[in-house]
Formats: sequence, C-alpha cells, structure tokens
Amino acid sequence: MNNKRAGLITAAAFLCILLLIAAAVLILHGSGGRSVRNDDVPYPYQWTEKRDGSVALTLDGSAAEGIWTAADPGSDVVSVALGETKRGKAAATLTPASEGRAELSFALTKGDRQLAELRVAVETSEKEGRRAVTVIDHSERAGQETVSGGKVEHPYTAYTDSDGCLVLHIADSATPSEDDSMLSERWTAESSDELVAAVIEMREAGDGVETRLSSYVNGGAEVTVSGEEANVTYRFSVISENGALRLRDCVWSDYAPQTPGEDEMNELLSGIADSLRQLERAVPQNGQEDS
Repeated sequence: MNNKRAGLITAAAFLCILLLIAAAVLILHGSGGRSVRNDDVPYPYQWTEKRDGSVALTLDGSAAEGIWTAADPGSDVVSVALGETKRGKAAATLTPASEGRAELSFALTKGDRQLAELRVAVETSEKEGRRAVTVIDHSERAGQETVSGGKVEHPYTAYTDSDGCLVLHIADSATPSEDDSMLSERWTAESSDELVAAVIEMREAGDGVETRLSSYVNGGAEVTVSGEEANVTYRFSVISENGALRLRDCVWSDYAPQTPGEDEMNELLSGIADSLRQLERAVPQNGQEDS
C-alpha cells in the first residue's frame, strides 16, 4: 500500500509539472512570445509582441503623473492607438499597416514642460502569411522634473526647459537686472566635464540667476555655482543619459572660492616659468654691459 501511495503521489506531481509547462507554452504562444520591460529608466515602459501581429505598449509616468501623447498617431507602416492617461499610466496598441520600418515617439508632459520622450523603432513584415510588427530598438530620453531645495535665503530650482537644457535657478533678489558684467562678478558657474554638462549660459532671471546646461555625451559631472556676496556654494551632481541631463544630488555650503584644478595649475606654473625665462634673457648677465 505504501508503495502504491508513493507511486500515486509521484504521478500526481509529474502531472502538475506537465500542466504548468503546458500553461506557460500557451501563454507565450498566445502573446506572440517576446515581451520586454525596462525598469532602469525614470519612467518605465513595457512592450509585448502579440500573436495577432500587433504590439501592446504600456507607459508608466506615475512618478510624475504626467500625460502621455503620441507625436505621430499613425504612419504608412504602423497605426498607433493610444489610450487615455490615468494617474500617469497609458497603454498603446501598434497595428501593422504595410511592410517597412518606422520610428514612433511618445511624449510625457506635465503642464507646459516635457518630462520624457520614448522612441520605439519598429519593422512590419510578413510572417506566416500575415503582417506582424517587430520592435527593433527602443530608448527613453528623460528630462528633469521640477525640484527645489537649498539654502533658505537663496534656494535653488532645477528643471528641464523647452529647449531640453537643464536649468539651475538660484533665487537672489540682489542680482543686477541691467549689467551682465556685474552678474558674472556676483555669480560663477563651472563644470567638471564640459562634454557631459556644458555651461552654455548664465543669465539674470528676474528674481535670481539661471545657469543653463547642455550635454553632448553620456556620463556624470559636477557643476559648481558660487556666489560670494550671497555666501553660498552649490555643488550639483548631474547625470546625462541619451543627451538629457538630470539632477542626481545637490549639496551646499557657505561660499567657497573656486580652486584651480590640476590642469589649470600646471598651465599656470608653465606660464610663470616661461615669464621667468623671458625675464632672464632680457636682464644683462653680471659683468656684462649693454652695448
């Protein structure tokens, strides 16, 4: 009896395993197979290639509760049906129209600012006698949602403007509004890597000063903004991904004058050495007189 009972238990366990495998196969077959989710971005997204040849795309902007829109609701290759955004989330269906390739764009906006752009490259081809959409590339370009903090007397606000630049605004009621040369004397801005975060402009902004940053390569950098009269130094840690800059961290302290880096110091010492050599050549040697 014990052997018979053990055999029944083993058979039942084996049957359960077979049923689980069959269910998994049916799920994959019904969905079309490929499904990818990207959680390593500020606004996650997922796409699944369906058995009917379409692609189901889900967009998650709940972190900012923005609104998703399709830059191109349709093309000759793929038609796009984007549902209503609810609490920052939306779903889209990409349906094949004709053979070829297309790049689709979806924007996440909040108010008058664009927070992110998702680009999805697709190809439509004939598969087993029917058209099907295949995702061949995808990437997200996320900007900076508005954040504020810092010293009470001179707080900062960081955001991405309509040109895609990261703006660091520091409140300062004493900032001159007419003489830009005085602005540069009151505030300075420097980047540890001008390719990652280039300081392209520092301007008066009514109630303070704005530093605009642009990026040319991916990576991390530190941008230091200092005001001697305001007695504050901000160190903004930024990261660039797909050409978009975002604020990673910010620390501040009382004003600390900028110290030259190693390259600047070497250049300064080289210049001093050159000046000394020129001075030595210009001064007559001991025991010699000018002719």
